[in-house]
Amino acid sequence: INYEMASLEVTPETKKVLDAYLEKVALLTADYKNLTAELSEKGIDEKIINALITNLQLRLQLLIELKDTLNELNTTNTFKDEKVSI
Repeated sequence: INYEMASLEVTPETKKVLDAYLEKVALLTADYKNLTAELSEKGIDEKIINALITNLQLRLQLLIELKDTLNELNTTNTFKDEKVSI
């Protein structure tokens, strides 16, 4: 993921999208660490395991949304570049 993000052309649009994504992932990462610590302390607990699964599902959904948004921006920028070169 970091490699792909590093290879992106930085535009104001992509920076805004990436910053929002990274902020959300940072919150989810912190929550995940807290949940794993709680799991270590309390032992196997179905509620904690479900919360961990939900956290991972949210991360996956964010990644899918990021990919779709970046593809959309890339398509829009490519279209704009084609219009300029005509």
